[in-house]
Amino acid sequence: MKILYFVKTFANPTLTFIYNEIHEISKHHEVLVITLERRNAELFPLENVIEVSYGKAYFPRKILQKLQYADFEFSFKSKFIKKHLSDIIEKFNPVIIHTHFGFESWYFLENFSNIKNIPVFISFHGFDASHKLNSLRYRNTVLKWNVDTNVHFIFVSNFMLKNIQNKIGEMINRANILYYGTDVSFFSSDKLLRNNTPNIPKVFLQISSFAEKKGHYFTVKAFEVFIKKYGLSEQDVQLIFAGDGLTRNYIMDLVKSLHLEKFIHFEGLVTHFRAKELMQKANYFVHHSVTSASVGDMEGIPNALMEAMAMELPVISTYHSGIPELVEDGVNGYLVPERDIDQYAEKLQQILQWDYASKNREKVIELLCLIQSRKVDDRYALDLMAKLAAMLPRCDVKERGFKLYCTVNKKRVPLPNETLETIFYGTDTKPCLITQIHTLIQRKVKASTRLPLKLSKNMTANLVAQLIAISRDTGCNATDLMAQYSLADLDDIVLDFSEMMRPYDDRVEEKLQEMWESDHADKLTDPDFLFNLSLGI
Repeated sequence: MKILYFVKTFANPTLTFIYNEIHEISKHHEVLVITLERRNAELFPLENVIEVSYGKAYFPRKILQKLQYADFEFSFKSKFIKKHLSDIIEKFNPVIIHTHFGFESWYFLENFSNIKNIPVFISFHGFDASHKLNSLRYRNTVLKWNVDTNVHFIFVSNFMLKNIQNKIGEMINRANILYYGTDVSFFSSDKLLRNNTPNIPKVFLQISSFAEKKGHYFTVKAFEVFIKKYGLSEQDVQLIFAGDGLTRNYIMDLVKSLHLEKFIHFEGLVTHFRAKELMQKANYFVHHSVTSASVGDMEGIPNALMEAMAMELPVISTYHSGIPELVEDGVNGYLVPERDIDQYAEKLQQILQWDYASKNREKVIELLCLIQSRKVDDRYALDLMAKLAAMLPRCDVKERGFKLYCTVNKKRVPLPNETLETIFYGTDTKPCLITQIHTLIQRKVKASTRLPLKLSKNMTANLVAQLIAISRDTGCNATDLMAQYSLADLDDIVLDFSEMMRPYDDRVEEKLQEMWESDHADKLTDPDFLFNLSLGI
């Protein structure tokens, strides 16, 4: 699949999670990155990165930046960028486009004419789903994107989704919750090394950029209370800060003023590998996220927190944004109210009784596969499909903006509206496709018979599994899901199990094919089997 990324500043050392995402996806798909500024190419190597600039601006740079900060849409427009984007996208011909940060997506979307109706996914991370929503112009832009059927929203936590819906005053269409991925194979502790590491002093660690919302100030103040209240020395406990940013010098001065230099150390900017080394040697991970007093900026779910938990470190964090979706107080560590220094100090003492926590790693893995742990009251997912078919609202397909495609002579062409009506709602003499598939799969397939591999004018079998998954997850709107799938040639549709499965797991396709042709085809009526298969398990 061809995926186009737009990132305003690519390989910013404080946003390594974006680089990690793109780098990993590039292993399985053809990726092209467009950026206005590329940094640290040596530290963060990646092929297929194109840097574009504004060219000659209408306003002096300082004035332009002020207009952009004030969220004037016209200030993001550039004929130079528009021409470059048009040429690049025409040549690359992406299947989807992914932009990071809602407010930075302005730079792309205000200069992109989506004449091919390419799906555009916008990832919201924190600032763009919190403080930035105080801007009326920004909220109006989000509302505009919300009615554009080509634009899809990705949020890093349920909290962020609810917050943006509350601020704009309406439900987000095409919203997706995607907790940020953690490479659990990389962030895996070496237990033998840990067993041979001295247990004294106990090491507390925070890895993050230095910004107000990261709460370094409160960690330093709580650590001061902690060591004084419990009479601890530098041989008992140590605190390490790793990272860089605007508030680093201020925090270093604070540590000096409190005479804590023997207790608190600054590692500086660290690589992925050094971060793992530090976590390997640490006993606990702290991350006192706060809503910044200056502008109301918030976190999503800190990626370093997930990485530390994957390394089995007990954690101390706050009741902030989406963090309680990851950390359960008293189970994975402790959560304290934002800015509560005394309670924070108390938890620093209590967590000294904790050992490394394998359940923290399990929690991260569970979060990455959260959908599989959801429960559904109706265990008969095939009957649920029929109910979904009945629930689909009858309305003009063209008006709702649905688009489905078929393949003709290896070219992707849109289906006519009349065909869409038949697919979604059926006719007086023919049920809709969901009902047809429901009927076909519900047959009792015996050892002596096989379900036909070719289902004329029916959907691919994996769509059945995806419908089950989405209905179990949300219980709603299978129509929007269906609209994202392409059909093969309507005259001769072969069950293509691989099209929408996870690209790195060919075993799924083989398993399904084997099931269809074996004595165990009746398992395809098992909702749990289909559900798990749709996740690529």
